[in-house]
Amino acid sequence: MSKSALSANEMLFFSWRSLLTADDSHEYYPVTFKLPSAALGIRVTVRYSGDGNYLGLCLYEKNRFRAHGRMEKKNGFVELKAEVWAKKNIPGAITGPLSAGTWQAEIMTNKVKQDCPVELFVDVWWGGSNGEQPPIPPRPEKISTAPGWYRGDLHVHSTESDGKKSVAELFEIAAEQGMHFLALTDHNNICNWWKFPSRTQGILPLPSMEITTFLGHANAFGIRDWVDWRVGKDGRTINEVIDEVHEKGGLFSINHPCTPGLPDDHASWRHKNLEWHKVDGLEVWNAPVFSRGEGANRQCRKLWDRLLNQGLRITGLGGSDAHYLDQSVQPMGLPTNYVYLHELSREGLLEGIKNGHVFVTRGPEIHFYAFGKNNYTLPGGEIKSNGKVRLYAGIQTHGLASLILRFIKNGKVVAEMPVSEDKRSYNLEDTCRAGDWYRIELEENGAGGYRLAAFTNPIYIKAD
Repeated sequence: MSKSALSANEMLFFSWRSLLTADDSHEYYPVTFKLPSAALGIRVTVRYSGDGNYLGLCLYEKNRFRAHGRMEKKNGFVELKAEVWAKKNIPGAITGPLSAGTWQAEIMTNKVKQDCPVELFVDVWWGGSNGEQPPIPPRPEKISTAPGWYRGDLHVHSTESDGKKSVAELFEIAAEQGMHFLALTDHNNICNWWKFPSRTQGILPLPSMEITTFLGHANAFGIRDWVDWRVGKDGRTINEVIDEVHEKGGLFSINHPCTPGLPDDHASWRHKNLEWHKVDGLEVWNAPVFSRGEGANRQCRKLWDRLLNQGLRITGLGGSDAHYLDQSVQPMGLPTNYVYLHELSREGLLEGIKNGHVFVTRGPEIHFYAFGKNNYTLPGGEIKSNGKVRLYAGIQTHGLASLILRFIKNGKVVAEMPVSEDKRSYNLEDTCRAGDWYRIELEENGAGGYRLAAFTNPIYIKAD
């Protein structure tokens, strides 16, 4: 790009070229530039060969996130553009003053399959002024004080990363579906927080982001600020990322841990030396598009069972992972999380998720209880037992037929029974001991075999 192609108050401020090789995968390449004075706008463009190569881009101001690179494919090449303005809203960017000083455009090499020429250009529009970043607009943190079961989607993407619907459009869809809460989990950024509609139609927005690393993805639910997700940069570990999520008031939940098929299997969870006791949740039911069918989700549930058998109380969750909102392929709200809350608020929702008061479904409702010695509890709770337990499942099929109910104890099916529309209550008595746990699954027996319809989180048995 030549200077003659730019307008009077714009200039090609900086350019950089390099050649990446296969040895450069899973690295961060910061390109630093300095602004001599405040600017109106900054646009960073990265252009590279897209033949099996997969790069990312972020823009930082003094190590503070400002913009996320958006991808566009052109004639065998890929362009990433991270653009931010002092007073203009751009998807994937945090609007606010663009101060003089050090800025950094960072290229992330998710995968370099073969030699990859890279060009980076920085365009600047001048005439800005120093000041303070606009505050995040007020958003409701409490919707209702009534206890009960509330439902919503905990994994959705907007145009602030790689989704195709705006934040406002997603809240409209959530309202049409009767959701009570919504977590917008854009990749490695919190830009959607500034875009929450002033009226959320009774829906609780849960500020979140999807931590998208080279070795797996995870949602940070309920955080108060951006989390530095860059595992491997300057020796940073995944455990330090989790600690930062907790320090900023959030929960850490691993997404689609057994998902194959995407570039370099980057969506599958492959972090080593993870301190599993720090993990709050596990997405064991992901959307059809990214889960590659029932098999991957089944593997996720097996992983979850193994972790539960190790004594870890990690909450099982679901997420639509909606990007494109094609209702025939990837609808928002499929599956839906039901969470029992003491109140519909940010703190109440985080508490309900952390405590495992959750069931996940694509239609049927399951109300699961266990009765022990002088007490009873719902999923996520624990009961005292003198060696016997009675399990109760109340089921509303909502029109789904050919359902099979399975009672699972310590990862093994101990009973199964058909579910009929005219029968809503199912019981099982079993012998048990301290350390056992029970959960239930509903599966639909269709032409393609068994397909998950709903599952609950476990109920735990403790000593009398």
